Amino acid sequence: MNRLIPRLLALPLLGEAGLYVIINGFAALFPLLAVPVITRTVAPSDYGVYAIFIVGINLLMPLIGLGFETAAGRRFVDRTDTDYPAYIATGLGLTGCLAALLYVALTFLAPTLASVIPVPGPWFWAWILVAWSQTIIGLILVLHQMANRPTQFGIWRIGRALILNGLLLVFVLSGLAGWTDLITVLVITHGSVAVAGLIWLWRNGLIAPHFGKNHLTHIVRYGAPLVPHMIGAALVTATDRILLVNLINDAAAGIYTIGYQVGQVMFLLSTSVNRAWTPWFYERLKDGSKESLHSAMKAGYAIALIYVVAGIGFATVGWFALPWIFGETYIAATPVFAWIVAAFVAQGLWSLSASYLYFSEDTAWVSISSAGAAIFNVGLTYVLIQSNGLIGAAQATFVAYTLGFLAVTTVTVCRSPLPWRLRS
Repeated sequence: MNRLIPRLLALPLLGEAGLYVIINGFAALFPLLAVPVITRTVAPSDYGVYAIFIVGINLLMPLIGLGFETAAGRRFVDRTDTDYPAYIATGLGLTGCLAALLYVALTFLAPTLASVIPVPGPWFWAWILVAWSQTIIGLILVLHQMANRPTQFGIWRIGRALILNGLLLVFVLSGLAGWTDLITVLVITHGSVAVAGLIWLWRNGLIAPHFGKNHLTHIVRYGAPLVPHMIGAALVTATDRILLVNLINDAAAGIYTIGYQVGQVMFLLSTSVNRAWTPWFYERLKDGSKESLHSAMKAGYAIALIYVVAGIGFATVGWFALPWIFGETYIAATPVFAWIVAAFVAQGLWSLSASYLYFSEDTAWVSISSAGAAIFNVGLTYVLIQSNGLIGAAQATFVAYTLGFLAVTTVTVCRSPLPWRLRS
């Protein structure tokens, strides 16, 4: 350990990870500052409908994006050997067509969905617009991540969070605190940032005025197997709120979502580290030397330890501080927060283990683990909500992410050349 720690601290990876932690920390600060205002202004039932709308975005994004931003990140490593602007243009065209098709499908299914979710059909266009915008924003962030430009990444990441939460506070403090008002804030924010993103891509020569059949084939081949994974991850998030609405009420979903959002700070930590980890890890795998693989594994074990320690510390501090922040109406969200922190520790470990499978393009295995966890989560969430209420939904999320982590780790150990037993 005495030799390992200095070596790890000398890695550029940790410096970049620190930058991403700071960036996501600032981005997370805005919604955390908004929480005391929201919990004292917005009715739990209105926030519950808003929460279901966000769940719908998470479910639609994989079907619209088809893993395009992830595929673009992987192709970035080989960008000198391909027409990368045409690749980006092809992916954007594909996502636009998928968005239009999904809007038609949602319109057709509106009568059926009305019996399950509280968001009415006339607002389905907003679902499509925000989900497609999120895909564009995700692409911009991935391009900056893969180019090792954390400063530019931070401008986009923090800028979006500032606009979203600033508008949210303006609306709420002006008395516009209904669920329709909250959704309007999402539409304005993500729509405007997506337009700015498209302009940035064009000005930087990252969109060519033509498409490529080979590019389309790669995007579909790489991204399509990821759709079950992304939907599975979204279902883990969606199941709890949809079942809470139907088994308890809209207010229960609203209270649960407040606890979930604060616990999601743990997710932002793991995502921050992963932003730096992915390009660094890919470079070591591409090198393939014994020394590179050993350095990758040492860093991986250190990151896993950081996740566990940070999760324990964050949950402990939050347990005592959050009852005051939440206020009396939302105080039941505190135990939900603690379980969600534990869930995102497991999710961070899951993403860490899956990094090799993304590099090797064995993305079907990632999807299998996610789909299995999501299917198991549906039944478990139903049972635990019936027995434990709000806390049961969070407990089921923790179990689902833990199972996904164990499944992906097992596959990675069996298929990768990584030295899991480090040299002394």
